Amino acid sequence: MARFAAPDPALPRVLHSAEFGAALLDFLFRVHHSSCGAKTQQAAPPLKNAIDWASRPPNVWADKAAAIVSAGGGFGGGRSQYHLRQIGVYIDLHFINKPEFFLNAFQAPSKFDSDGNLIDMATKERLKEVLLSLQAFTLRLQSKC
Repeated sequence: MARFAAPDPALPRVLHSAEFGAALLDFLFRVHHSSCGAKTQQAAPPLKNAIDWASRPPNVWADKAAAIVSAGGGFGGGRSQYHLRQIGVYIDLHFINKPEFFLNAFQAPSKFDSDGNLIDMATKERLKEVLLSLQAFTLRLQSKC
């Protein structure tokens, strides 16, 4: 799949998913969740690297719909989201505006079980709203193409 030597063995799969997907959420969440950007309050390095690689010609992000969710503590996740929105401008990646999703994962009651599965019903409902908004936005973008 990759037309160049990828620095991460998972990158060809990411590029394939981004190239053929109509919308992006799972990839952004998984990569951001796997590495903390909260200390620098910007996009996590693995996520930023994947975005950079996938934006090389042909830019697989162009005219894709995306949503960002963050789970952490404090303000780092929110600031990371705003950083991703700034990056999206230059690669023609279009983020939903609302609902925004910032989860304080460390606030009681616990939102995740010991295996990392989301168990909080209110949070699941909020996440569902994000997904429905992403779906509607994706369909609007596709109808304009």
